Amino acid sequence: MVSFASSYALPVGSGKRFLTDANPLVNTILGGWNIGGIFTADTGLPFSAMAGGDVANTGGGPQRAERISNAAGSAPKTRQQWLNPQEFTVPASFTFGNERRNDLTGPGYLNVDFNARKDFKIERFTTQFKAEFFNLFNRTQLGLPNNNVQSSSFGSITSTSAPAREIQFGLKVLF
Repeated sequence: MVSFASSYALPVGSGKRFLTDANPLVNTILGGWNIGGIFTADTGLPFSAMAGGDVANTGGGPQRAERISNAAGSAPKTRQQWLNPQEFTVPASFTFGNERRNDLTGPGYLNVDFNARKDFKIERFTTQFKAEFFNLFNRTQLGLPNNNVQSSSFGSITSTSAPAREIQFGLKVLF
């Protein structure tokens, strides 16, 4: 996983590089802005193909599936078929599957968040306006594929792991 955060005070307005001598109205609107963002990228979460129940009859939770082929990664991965269902099966009764723990990888994650903030000073009070954009580019972040060998949707992705773009505004008074 890689994550990078940044914050930058724009050089615009009174006492800055650009529009230093702007009239007060222009300075109030364009000056004193801070912007920032967070970039996050991940290759994907690990998971295992599961048998879909207590096949080994141990009284515990579901066990891992039986891998009958090792051609993982040979076909293109899509939402409809992230895994090849022909590579896995339910193990024989009263046995454990040979699927290793977390040897499969789900879809990657790529996200950009952005924020902008402006401070307005009036005597001893500071009013802060903030705009925040989560998932700025509205990229669909796919969830993990269905890992239950006995499910009719085994190997397909039917969910997302993060919400769509969210925008929020805030106003805060500091005194």
